[in-house]
Amino acid sequence: MRVLEVISPAGLEPFFRELAEIYACHGFREPALVAELQDRYGLTASMDWIPLLKARHGLTLLGD
Repeated sequence: MRVLEVISPAGLEPFFRELAEIYACHGFREPALVAELQDRYGLTASMDWIPLLKARHGLTLLGD
């Protein structure tokens, strides 16, 4: 599956560059680093629904 996400207006490019660096260096093992990055950019993310989606559709995530 591929997902195309459009974020408008622009301006979050630095966030995604920093996020890519975190995952390149640490994989999915350092959620605290991602949380700190989100805080710096004023972002919130709810991952509570992930286990339900995985169970319902037989999915796995990278790093699982």
